[in-house]
Amino acid sequence: MVEGARTLREPGRDAPGPVGANPGTKSARACFGGATPQRQYIPGAESWSKVDEGDILVTSKRFVFRGAQKAVEWAYAKLLNVGTDPESSAIHLQVSNRQKAHVVQVHDLDLFTACANAATAAQGI
Repeated sequence: MVEGARTLREPGRDAPGPVGANPGTKSARACFGGATPQRQYIPGAESWSKVDEGDILVTSKRFVFRGAQKAVEWAYAKLLNVGTDPESSAIHLQVSNRQKAHVVQVHDLDLFTACANAATAAQGI
């Protein structure tokens, strides 16, 4: 069994600090005259969340994840990046037709990596 995950981002926030200027200065007049004050936005932290559990298959043309909720395919022709995280036994798959990378956590990272390398080498990738 393997686990599929997706990216989650916590809500961002505005950085603390002055928003406007002191009244009477040129920048204050511009600010109060309709100009937008400059704020610094700090994006939220990004993390992974488990979304499904199932099997991952390595075929001659693609990786296929078959989960209880849905199936996902990653064609070798569309792969941009395949990364591994040995600490969590996770594979990061980024393809050209999706914005975010998918994460698949496997039980035996070395075995999956060997199978994936053999399959992609056969395709010349």
